[in-house]
Amino acid sequence: MSTVGHPLRHENFQKAVGDLFWSGKDSDLTITCGPYIYKVHRFIICLQWHHLGVAISACFNKPGQWVLDLPNDHPPTIHRVLQYLYTQDYDDDGFEAEWVNPKEGMVYGPDRASERFQRCPIAIQVPQNNIQVYLTAEKYGIPSLMSLAAEKLGHWARVYRRSVAFIDILEDVLTLELGAKSELRGVLVDTSIDCIVELIERKKFLELTTQFPDFGSEVLATLVKTKLREQENKIREQGIKLREQENRLRKERRGRRGQKNKLHEQGNKLREQGLKPHEQRSSRREQMKGRRGRN
Repeated sequence: MSTVGHPLRHENFQKAVGDLFWSGKDSDLTITCGPYIYKVHRFIICLQWHHLGVAISACFNKPGQWVLDLPNDHPPTIHRVLQYLYTQDYDDDGFEAEWVNPKEGMVYGPDRASERFQRCPIAIQVPQNNIQVYLTAEKYGIPSLMSLAAEKLGHWARVYRRSVAFIDILEDVLTLELGAKSELRGVLVDTSIDCIVELIERKKFLELTTQFPDFGSEVLATLVKTKLREQENKIREQGIKLREQENRLRKERRGRRGQKNKLHEQGNKLREQGLKPHEQRSSRREQMKGRRGRN
């Protein structure tokens, strides 16, 4: 059996499963959360939402009462969780998303001057939606959804890092005290470090580093590590350049030795050529002496 699938078939399958979420066709379970009612399918929900497996099984032990109520959860967030279970994605805007007011929708100008702003129509509810999805996925043990929510928040943070809203969202996440290993906290810390040159000039950001010492220490430690890494890279590059120079010098020395050897060989040849006439003269003298002796 071939292990290579056709992309179009996969897309069609995902669309078909996604349509089940919106249509509720052939549903065998109802999940309620506040005013929202969802007609869902056990085989899709239980395969991914293991935390609810026991509760759902308990529902089916009572004939005719195939309804699971989630009274303590945020209804729009449960909508996004269910949407993810069917489509492996969710909409973080459009569903109870609110646009920011003019003040929150301002970003600092290119010159980083705090008195100069530029209008920026961002939805402050978008990052908050992703935060709620992350917390709910953590509560119910859906790690893949946690990663997706953190990824979406990270994308928002990189795009709107210069907005006033970024500092507000950063403060909200730090207030949650999720821990240093939290993906959600990590994406905002990484964005803060990447944009530290811009953020360090903002009073509110500096206040956060003092208000949350762990965050301030992490930013400082990462900056120090980054600087050390940059210095190590520079030293490594300088070492490579020095080795290249040494190799060039060795080649030049070898070339000079080769030239000296050639000159030495040429000198030997010239000396040999210079001795031949002398040897000829010596042999002639000996011949002449021999003739005189015979006479």
